[in-house]
Amino acid sequence: MKCTTVRTKLAGYLDDAITGATSVAERVQIGEHLQGCTICRAELESFRKLSVLLSRVPKNVPPADLAVRIKVAAAQSQHSHHWPSRLRRVRDRAEILLDNVFRPLTVPATGGVFSAIVVFVLVLQLMVPGITVRAVSNDVPLNILRPAALLSLSDYPQAWAPEQHEVELSSARPSR
Repeated sequence: MKCTTVRTKLAGYLDDAITGATSVAERVQIGEHLQGCTICRAELESFRKLSVLLSRVPKNVPPADLAVRIKVAAAQSQHSHHWPSRLRRVRDRAEILLDNVFRPLTVPATGGVFSAIVVFVLVLQLMVPGITVRAVSNDVPLNILRPAALLSLSDYPQAWAPEQHEVELSSARPSR
């Protein structure tokens, strides 16, 4: 093998990244070349030293709020002064606001509508003509829409009612 070919494959040779059936033969050829070539062997040694030095470097952990800061920066950079983007932004804000306001009200509103329907059905049953409602089995039937009956609270007998006398008087009058 030539030195230029071996040098391009030294990092893979060091990390055992050269695998496969053809790669075993290639690893053997690189090993034989390294035994006879001091320049390639020195470069392989420098790769080993570099690998050791890089393994000792502490890993840098990104800040916890890095994702949030990136999103905020991206959102701020996308501010546009075009009307469609402004309208879209206003619509999105209004949608979020309405969602935050109405979501907690959905269960109480549903319960209120359901209870209003139940109360309406119960009141409707009381008001429907012909349906009597009794509190207990021996109660007097009650019909709210039944027409009123004339009850006399006076001591006069029914025969003295003025309605009947008008009929009698109109028939007793002489005709002219």
